[in-house]
Amino acid sequence: MNEPGPSAAKMPPHVSDDWMQRRIVIAAVAFALALLAVEAFQAWQGYRTARTEAERRAANLVYILSAHMQEAVAALDASLVQIAAASQRLGGPSGDADDWNAVLMGAIAGLPNTGSLSVTDSEGVIRHATVANILGQSRQDLYLFQALRRQANAGMVADRPYKGVSGEMLIPLGRRLEGPADTFQGVAVATLRLRQLREFYHSIDVGPGGLIRILHPDGQVLFREPSSRDPTGEPALQDPVYLAYRAGKVDDLLDEESGPDGRPLITAFHALPSPGILLAVSLDRRAAFAEWRNNLAVNGGLLAVEILVLAIATATILQLLRARHAATLRLASRERQLLLAESIAHMGAITFDVVTGTVRPSPQIADIFGWPEPIEEFPLQAFLAAVHDADRQPLSQTIACCAEGGGPYRQEFRITRPDGGGRIIWSEGFQDGGTPTAAAGVVAICQDVTDRRMAERQLAQSLKMEGVGQLTGGVAHDFNNLLTVIIGNLDMLAEWPGADARARETAEIALRAADRGADLVRSLLAFSRKQPLQPRVVNLNEIVLETDHLLRRTLGEQVELETSPERKIWLTMVDPAQLQAALINLAVNARDSMTQGGKLTIETGNVVLDEHYARQNTDAKPGAYVLLAVSDTGTGMPAAILDRVFEPFFTTKETGKGTGLGLSMVYGFIKQSNGHINIYSEIGHGTTVKLYLPRSETTARVEPPATAIEPDSPGNETVLVVEDDAMVRDFVVQQLRQRGYRTRLAKNGREALAALDGGAEIDLLLTDVILSGGLTGKQVADTAQRQRPGLKVLFMSGYTENAIVHHGRLDPGVLLLSKPFHATELARMVRRAIAGNQPSEA
Repeated sequence: MNEPGPSAAKMPPHVSDDWMQRRIVIAAVAFALALLAVEAFQAWQGYRTARTEAERRAANLVYILSAHMQEAVAALDASLVQIAAASQRLGGPSGDADDWNAVLMGAIAGLPNTGSLSVTDSEGVIRHATVANILGQSRQDLYLFQALRRQANAGMVADRPYKGVSGEMLIPLGRRLEGPADTFQGVAVATLRLRQLREFYHSIDVGPGGLIRILHPDGQVLFREPSSRDPTGEPALQDPVYLAYRAGKVDDLLDEESGPDGRPLITAFHALPSPGILLAVSLDRRAAFAEWRNNLAVNGGLLAVEILVLAIATATILQLLRARHAATLRLASRERQLLLAESIAHMGAITFDVVTGTVRPSPQIADIFGWPEPIEEFPLQAFLAAVHDADRQPLSQTIACCAEGGGPYRQEFRITRPDGGGRIIWSEGFQDGGTPTAAAGVVAICQDVTDRRMAERQLAQSLKMEGVGQLTGGVAHDFNNLLTVIIGNLDMLAEWPGADARARETAEIALRAADRGADLVRSLLAFSRKQPLQPRVVNLNEIVLETDHLLRRTLGEQVELETSPERKIWLTMVDPAQLQAALINLAVNARDSMTQGGKLTIETGNVVLDEHYARQNTDAKPGAYVLLAVSDTGTGMPAAILDRVFEPFFTTKETGKGTGLGLSMVYGFIKQSNGHINIYSEIGHGTTVKLYLPRSETTARVEPPATAIEPDSPGNETVLVVEDDAMVRDFVVQQLRQRGYRTRLAKNGREALAALDGGAEIDLLLTDVILSGGLTGKQVADTAQRQRPGLKVLFMSGYTENAIVHHGRLDPGVLLLSKPFHATELARMVRRAIAGNQPSEA
């Protein structure tokens, strides 16, 4: 393209000087902006360093406190363990009082930091104690009594603090007393004095504005320093540390916007499961960043000085330029050429002498055009010969027009390098007025913009594919719910006792069509990267070998199949079933392109993609990969079709001969496996599809877990069904009840948690992953299992998103029933979940 503009070479001398001055000013401003950018980057880095250091210090301090707390209660816990052992020897809390008093007095003699020891029976009544006035009192309402009665092997549990007779604050700590067959017989309770703990915590330096907190899991303060008064026993239900713990976190860093005196804090906390307390250390954020702010002020002053010096230097340079304005136009032309070549990275300068038909390039032009060495001067026609046929005449006309005073030009053209490679060149030039002894010419710059244009094209293609993926994946959830109901009812209709043969046949035909619809949705999920993968470390050659016999039957006799495996192939982490399906898809596409027969070649190898390849292919990352290449000798495809081959439902086959989902499924699977896919094709020369799978960092093979065959037997357990789609919920409940299960229903997560809070007997939680009402199925399951450890969970979903699938893989220990499903699959997976078998693909 040509853009008209003023001719710099024919300008009066003072106008040309002004033009150069403007460029210097622009360069100075750009340099000043660069200084500002560097300073901003350094400030940002300094901020991150200061914050990281503060977070590290807070985390170290909280672990020091945790270690001290564990050490402080270790001797007490050991005594409680001995008391628990003595309980079994003495026949439980109902044993002889003298024997019990001897045990308790002997235990407390070695615990100087302990206020008292006591033992309750299974009803919470104190039977034995080192303090006589508490005998016969009930401790049934204590937090630790309730917690230890519910859970065996709970370890040591802390309770709310209270003030003793002497006025000193004490923390009750208890352990469960068990009889034969782990029966609950009571608890042993010791009270811990806070005096020694306070002395140690006062020695911890948290800096000005810092804070140390110890909280009970029920939200009461055990210790807080600094504090104007003793806050022990106060509620702290709105404390950020307590709220984070209630949200399921046991070890984290928090930002608190307002501490005790209104200062922002950086807080690290750690939950100790034994004795069950929360420790938190907070540092004043302003104090942590004080040095960074001082450095920022100093560097800002230095930056101001640098910019002032730059301004003075720029003014001086402008004055020197005015003094050099008397130089000859020829020398000025050479200086402009040098300025263009040296000031702009990856560019070269060229002077076109149109009258003599010669070209004088700068040394950088040799690198851009692929010449073995720089050339000082050569014919203009030799230069134009390297230009693409379609661009040669327009470029020649543009140069001639500029030389005749037509104004500066800006034009993009293609060249062919001596090695056969093609490049895209951006050129910008203006007229050089010449001298009394030399005719006017054109001075131009040339820049290789090939990588930029390819990146722009690939980015646009990637954005389009991402948008299509989001659209297709979003349909899957509701569509799979509909298919679940359709398939389920067709199953019942096909097995209906009163149905005749024709009705059964009709139902089976409709059922096959519904199954094809389910396959279609699974293909869409594969393209949109929403399918749950179960990868393991595999040898790619073994996958190809296992598929070989199946491919030979599928391809037929007209297609010759040849495999060329790498002998020492690297291992890769991939879902073998999905990879085998992808290989079959590619082979079938290749067969269909070879209508008259041909040759299909499957190759494996080890490759390393470098930074240059990654720049040319924006969706690829540099690194080591295992390559699977499938090549055919078919008809090939033009470039316009290659840009769309991975789009779902796009196909070049006749109507009814293909769904257009084969390559899109392969594309989605490879992307979800953190790999890269590339396709190359030429009309009449066939097509090659290359799949790049990341090399596995481990050298050990991972075998799939063996799963026992489970009978499709009825049950009588109680299943809580959580499903927001009424039709799917009704179908699942009907099927479960037909097989003898008792069911409870919930249409969202809040109703499910309410049912669990009600204390009803639940053997299995069967929940959809995506639920309405604000809670996902995963959140419901996590909360339920915290309330009821050991509760069995079975997820069902047709669109998992990131609730139970991360990085394209099912979370460990997750059992998933994929929608749509048949009634027999539902029964089998429910039986497997209740039996506690290892997860396997539904």
